[in-house]
Amino acid sequence: MATSVHLSKLCQASTLAELAAWQKKKLETAKAESKLRELVHTRRCDPTELFPRPSQIRARLAH
Repeated sequence: MATSVHLSKLCQASTLAELAAWQKKKLETAKAESKLRELVHTRRCDPTELFPRPSQIRARLAH
């Protein structure tokens, strides 16, 4: 699946600049995901703080 998405993006990129921008964005996303996994793994943060459930959001707003 990821390969077909990659090829699709590659075919759509009309210039090298567009392709470079897409690759940079992909790299930034990968770095952010890696950092998030590291934070959760070392338990320096609670994943529910980053992605609260709707009930948690309502509870916070009620206070």
